Amino acid sequence: MTSNIEYIGRWKLPHTSEWINGTLSFNPETGANLELFGTFDKGFHDMSTKPIIHGETNIGEITLFDNWFITAKYQRNGVTIGIYEPILILIGQHFGNVEEAKFRNVRFSAFNLFQWFSLSGINQNFSKSGDTYSINYNRLNEINFELNQNCYGNISFDSPVEITDVDNKIDIREQCYVSLSYIEKTPFEDILIDVKKFIGLITLFTFEQSYPLNIAFQDADIEEETECGKRKKTIKIIYHYDLYSPKYKIRRKHQHLVKYQDIAQIFPNVIKSWFERFNELEPVFSLMLYSFKDKNRFRVEKFMDIVRAIETFHRRTHNSNRLPIAEYDQLVNSILSDVKISKEDKEWLENKLRYGNEPTLHKRIKEMINQSNTSILKDSSGNIRKFCQRVVDSRNYYTHYDESLVGKALTGKELFNVNQKLMVLLVSNILDLLEIDLPQYESGLNYLFQ
Repeated sequence: MTSNIEYIGRWKLPHTSEWINGTLSFNPETGANLELFGTFDKGFHDMSTKPIIHGETNIGEITLFDNWFITAKYQRNGVTIGIYEPILILIGQHFGNVEEAKFRNVRFSAFNLFQWFSLSGINQNFSKSGDTYSINYNRLNEINFELNQNCYGNISFDSPVEITDVDNKIDIREQCYVSLSYIEKTPFEDILIDVKKFIGLITLFTFEQSYPLNIAFQDADIEEETECGKRKKTIKIIYHYDLYSPKYKIRRKHQHLVKYQDIAQIFPNVIKSWFERFNELEPVFSLMLYSFKDKNRFRVEKFMDIVRAIETFHRRTHNSNRLPIAEYDQLVNSILSDVKISKEDKEWLENKLRYGNEPTLHKRIKEMINQSNTSILKDSSGNIRKFCQRVVDSRNYYTHYDESLVGKALTGKELFNVNQKLMVLLVSNILDLLEIDLPQYESGLNYLFQ
């Protein structure tokens, strides 16, 4: 998932017998590329996508899903080079279609996951003179949780030891994994959605973009023969994770927005709540989490995304309509029945009136600030009414390019500072929604946003 790879072998379409030699390569920043000595298409100009491609390679069987045709080139020696771009790579098994690729178990690790827990099973004892020392390791207890009625999981820790006899080198590195187990066989693409949701929570808590380091599926119905008999086969997956970047940094304990030790007792409840709320607030979470990609660069688009996220969050978690919905609908219908205008104009008017019952952006921000107990937000925002109006003027200017707002819209550092405060507002409200108490994250807000 995070390394360049290259697999050499032969490739064919399911239910065919014609193999074509070629090489599959993968780059974590750009994705996969399959280069063949030929193409699967009868016509040179056939650029059809291939849903499934099977491979037999130096590491075994591979199934490629959603293979986009990129180009075909004639070589001087008469050989045609065909290039495809696979979206998903499953290693270890040939699947005839997507419906076959269902599993009951997945195990993955993620960037900054172990660092966020800040736990260790290693105990070391060094003498003052440095002549003697001892290292003991006790495996940490698993952390169990439940996502829903179909899925439960655990986080396990281990400490693999590598010993090199040549130079008497011993390498001990602690790490942790997340395992999700499903009662019913689940399509692997749905499992990947759950993996991404979990990683999103780690991104929020560490305040640094996380991404999967490795992902592997298993199922009792997919077995392999070994010297000791049959066992469940491990199916690895590789794909381009759109939020991956090698620039992201390992976070230290004091840099986390929310520390595991502060929420250890309620962590299983937090995970379950995050998954339940994700279905309801996916646009909000997605906009917020996307802001972590290249977070040290500020653009107007980031300001617009946070404003949209705040509007959506407020709309879905607050009941701030001017009138009860039934009463307002009756009022709109009454107005539409009284006006004598064309059908097209009436449709335009109805679209305008349907949003007239919603609170303004100014009111949404003000209400969320007043409901928040975060001192950093209230202290830094100053005059709340003025702050809300500056956000509204800036949003309107960048959305509609209203020339009358040129002098009122914020730019540069001022817009960046306002964006930071809006991020505090959104993050604090999300943490409150997850029932994480203010003392458990306010110090993190102060560290990250001041």
